[in-house]
Amino acid sequence: MSDNKPDSRPASRGIVPTENKCQVIPPRGEPPCTRAGRLPRVRNGEVPRPERGESRILCREHDNERQRVYFKYKSAAAEANRLGMRIAQDPDHRRPAERLGREQVDAGIALREKYAHLIDDELRERESHRKRFVAEGRAHCMLASIRSSDWCTIVDAGHAAWLKRRQDVRATNDDVLSRLRQRRDALIAKGVYGEARKREQEEARQHHEDVERMRQAMIAMRLQEEADKQHAQKQRTAREETEGEKGREETRHEADEARRHDEEVEMMRQRMVAMKQEEEADKLRAQRQQEADQVAE
Repeated sequence: MSDNKPDSRPASRGIVPTENKCQVIPPRGEPPCTRAGRLPRVRNGEVPRPERGESRILCREHDNERQRVYFKYKSAAAEANRLGMRIAQDPDHRRPAERLGREQVDAGIALREKYAHLIDDELRERESHRKRFVAEGRAHCMLASIRSSDWCTIVDAGHAAWLKRRQDVRATNDDVLSRLRQRRDALIAKGVYGEARKREQEEARQHHEDVERMRQAMIAMRLQEEADKQHAQKQRTAREETEGEKGREETRHEADEARRHDEEVEMMRQRMVAMKQEEEADKLRAQRQQEADQVAE
């Protein structure tokens, strides 16, 4: 009979308690993360900031992802701010579009288009971060990055106000960009761009010729360098061959000297042997003569 006591045995290995599971917000169709996690670390003296995703328990992999996405949109925001300051400080961008010339219009359009893209990139990255790591709370807002009404999750009223300011900047930039494009169309209608196009084509042709001359000169220099290298290599090879032949000649001379020395030594040895044999023969003849003389007596 069961006593209905709660099971005090430890949970099976590999099962993560619900309160410690990673709380990353999965995209549609993706199952929740089941890995163990913890609250992201913050600097000493600081409190977790929900807009950074620091209020959610995250596993190591998703915490690394959170930091990458956070610094990515912060970098995009910084780049957009730098370009915004540049636009604000340029006197041409404070003049009415109707007073700008062709070059000023082209430069202004390029700069304003880049500024719009940077703001869109920043908002897109912020939205990506928000969907994955920011606590949910709904408010209606306009996202310039998608250029349509949408429901977006915000953290607090301060963040909503920031989004509104950014969208106002984006709208103002679009208005200026529209006026610059109208000014460009007006200049095209006056034929200004036709003359400018001819000058640009002539400058491009001259630049192309200069580049081609430089390229040909570089090719000639490389060919000359290769020829010099080959000539130097041939000289080194010839010198090595000459030095090698000289060395071989010296070796042959030394061998001949050694051979002649050996021959002279051998001849001297043979003469000494012959002299010794002759001396022995003389002694033997003298001894025999002495014996013969004694017999005769």
